[in-house]
Amino acid sequence: VVANDIAIIEDIEELRIGDYLGVKPCLIQGLSHQHPALKSSVRPDKPEERSKLISALNVLFIEDPSLSFSINSYSDELEISLYGLTQKEIIQTLLEERFSVKTHFDEIKT
Repeated sequence: VVANDIAIIEDIEELRIGDYLGVKPCLIQGLSHQHPALKSSVRPDKPEERSKLISALNVLFIEDPSLSFSINSYSDELEISLYGLTQKEIIQTLLEERFSVKTHFDEIKT
């Protein structure tokens, strides 16, 4: 496989988004990753599914490292960093369809 080719690599569980095969490319100077400016608290509709929600969020955020969530040390709420409303809706749909966890997102904050 040479530059600009597309290849399939099977049965490699260790690779994650952002990993490189071969020589890491030289990035253009001055470009930086923009962090999400918005946050929202999320909770499962059924309180007993909180650990299931945390596990599901961990899977989603391993798959897409640009996403992040944390547990607020004061309120114990799960807070997700977001780029916008559409992303929130996609995450909510993924949680329900892939992980069978129905959730409620609070109002988005800046």
